[in-house]
Amino acid sequence: MAKFNLADDVIAALNNPKKGVFAAQDVRHIQAFKDRCHQKYIDMRKATRFVLDDRFLEFAMEQSMVATCSELLRMLPFARMPNDLTWIEWNEHLRQEVLQRVARDKFDQDNPIDWSAISHTVGYLLEDAPFTGYEGDSFIGTPFVPFNDPASSKEMIGAAPLSIQFAVCEEGSGFTEAHHRYFLKDFTGQTSVSDDELLQHIKAEHNVSIDALGGWWAQHNQKTNPKETGEALFHLCNHIRLLQGPGIDFYLDVANAEWNEETAARIQEIGQDSIRGDARFLITVLALLNFDWVIQSPRQASTDKQYKFGKFRRGNSHIQIEIDLPKPRGISIIPREFRETEGIKRLHDVRGHFRRLRGGTRVWVRAHKRGNKELGTITKDYVLTNKSGGSLHANR
Repeated sequence: MAKFNLADDVIAALNNPKKGVFAAQDVRHIQAFKDRCHQKYIDMRKATRFVLDDRFLEFAMEQSMVATCSELLRMLPFARMPNDLTWIEWNEHLRQEVLQRVARDKFDQDNPIDWSAISHTVGYLLEDAPFTGYEGDSFIGTPFVPFNDPASSKEMIGAAPLSIQFAVCEEGSGFTEAHHRYFLKDFTGQTSVSDDELLQHIKAEHNVSIDALGGWWAQHNQKTNPKETGEALFHLCNHIRLLQGPGIDFYLDVANAEWNEETAARIQEIGQDSIRGDARFLITVLALLNFDWVIQSPRQASTDKQYKFGKFRRGNSHIQIEIDLPKPRGISIIPREFRETEGIKRLHDVRGHFRRLRGGTRVWVRAHKRGNKELGTITKDYVLTNKSGGSLHANR
């Protein structure tokens, strides 16, 4: 049975950052660091949590590796947050094992892994990204990982200084030259940007985006199908970028520190190492999640009192729901916990989903709340599984 251990540990760490959050010593006393921890604590408490069952993780990881650039591009419109604040976590050791196996069996590549540098579990907090200079619909994903601090040998929670920004794939969407010009001005403080500077910046941004998708994966696709890959990869890079996310306040006094090329390069390197290949994997997971789905088995999740980093881990009472993906037949089963009498329902979240209109057009319905708060509140956590062993068709 999958458990939401990392989500609770992150909440506990943010609730007591002195003991639980890995951060640079010279930022721990800064109010911006404290404010960031408090805000992320609130966000984590509100987030709807999804944990990847081992079988589903293996399925999604393999699909993300064997998909061509064109197939991943066709998945991109489905890669949306199912809730305004979404937490996704998985067994990272298992994901790396799948990476080794698929690389060996399907690509004839040896992929040695430094297991000492791999955290057992990884979690991503997905949230809206309204203040990035991009006016379209987008969201960012920030990874959180547990690890033993070399200095103290104590377990701590770390966050990457960079986040992945996903521009929601719709007609006319994506990062344009105007957006990249704004990004460069904002990063460097320049008042004007030449065409040559802009071109070099876009190339550098695309290279970083390719790293987030997986450099080896992109190279393999370029080698086997260069013409199709070039155009698809360009469009993918126009919907993905790395940016300074919430985790930057754990490493740097952004408001007062001197920002120079050496600092920027160090932050960039740490951030890229933290998310290498994750963008491709998250696109695949979200695309699978937003396909038609089946609720298989609801059960009341544990609300036992637990302590972590010297603080009580307070958990909301919620229903843990198992979702078997992809949907094999078109049957939707509603657990009796959600059935209400006389047409009145308790307050609950409705996750974002696609709705097909009569004319065949598919539209995205954003996450929203429904029901009467006075009757009580239902919150939900989700376990994603793949019991049927089905296959993903990216052009579905």
